[in-house]
Order: sequence, then C-alpha cells, then structure tokens
Amino acid sequence: MTTKQANRLEKTDAKTLMTNLTVAYANTAADFFEGKDSPLSKQLTTNKSKIQRMSGVEAKIYCDKLCKIVAENTVNLDPDYVTAAEMQEWQNAITNFDAKAYDAGLSIDTTQNATRELDEMFKKLRQCITKIDRLMKKYDVLNPSFHGKFKISRKISDLGTRHENQLPPEQL
Repeated sequence: MTTKQANRLEKTDAKTLMTNLTVAYANTAADFFEGKDSPLSKQLTTNKSKIQRMSGVEAKIYCDKLCKIVAENTVNLDPDYVTAAEMQEWQNAITNFDAKAYDAGLSIDTTQNATRELDEMFKKLRQCITKIDRLMKKYDVLNPSFHGKFKISRKISDLGTRHENQLPPEQL
C-alpha cells in the first residue's frame, strides 16, 4: 500500500468515527430534548447517510456545529444521555478528522490502534449496560413484571458443549 493510499484510508476512518460519534451523541441528546418539548430535538436529529453525502469540509463543519449545540446545552442535558467524557471523545474525533484531512505523511500501526479502539468500545459497552441496569432498578417496585422480564433477558445462558439443553422450557 502506498503512502497516499494509507493516508486516504486514515482520512476515511477518521471521517467514519466522526460521523458515528456525531450520529450517536447528537441523536441521544435529541432524544433527551424531545422529552422536554425543546426545538433542540429537531436541530440535533441526524443520520449517517446525510453526513456521508457531504464533502469532508462540509461534514466537519456540520459535525462541529452539532457538537457545539450539545456542548452549549450540557447544563440542561441529563449526564446519563451524553457524558463529559463522551463530549470530549466527540470533539477529539472532529479535531482528528480535521487534522487527517490535511495530513500528508502519517503512518500508524493499525493492528495496535484497532485493538486499543476495540478495548475502549467494550469498556463503553460495559458502562452502558451498567447504566441500563441501574436505570431499571426502579421498575423492581414500579412494574415488577417488566423488571422480571428484563432480568430474564439479561441472563446469559452458558450452552457450552452439553448434550442436553439446560434452559428452562419458557426460554426455548
């Protein structure tokens, strides 16, 4: 792979990350503000294809605009929706894309980078699941049936190499 091809790939990866974080965090904030009947909900609602159709400069400006809107309204935003760390990650992705768009000779060890990113994503996933579990505790009292179904859905069955099915009949 030539240096030019590697740079193009890095720019594409940086745009993909920026796009994904913008869609994830802007729409999460939009969901919060929708419940508050705020016009911010419509401003923040976006999708991947809209950003992907934009040129690099347009995409960067658009993502930066949405990030700034969320940042300006973080005092009103419940931290369970978009955390300060997520805001920083989002801004870093935008800055990184901006740098990659004009960087001519950067080379990285893609395997190490991919492994590090995967570890970070699993850590974020565990944090999200922990938040969901914490938010579901109130339903133990408010709606025990719903809470019970949630607990069943969260149970991980170890099917291993057994020859007999160990699941209760209602889970088959």
